[in-house]
Amino acid sequence: MTIHHTSKKSPRARKPGASAPITPTAARTASARRKHRLTFTLSGDAVEHIRKLRAKASSPSLSATVERLIESNRRAQRHADLQAGITAYYDALSPAEIEEDASWGAVSEAALAAENPAQRKRRAKSSRRAS
Repeated sequence: MTIHHTSKKSPRARKPGASAPITPTAARTASARRKHRLTFTLSGDAVEHIRKLRAKASSPSLSATVERLIESNRRAQRHADLQAGITAYYDALSPAEIEEDASWGAVSEAALAAENPAQRKRRAKSSRRAS
């Protein structure tokens, strides 16, 4: 596989008329959005699969389709990593910690059961706005 990589460095100095200097975080974000040209060889089956995905998703280009595949894979990996971390946390709890966790769960259930429906609706609305 041959890969050609091209990119232009973004300036870190303030441009004329700019209201604030570019922060390191903003520079990283801009760098992540910058497109890089890559050239590589794929099997006919892989190309046909990408073309079918592009048509199905009405994607503007093959590049956009590949980006969506990569982002989907990235999200799946983050989700798997999070699940593994949660599993490791709960697997490492001692019997006393498990009992305490169950007690807190019972307290929460009782508090939710005692709430009237209007309070539940307000809480649900506020949690959706926070998301």
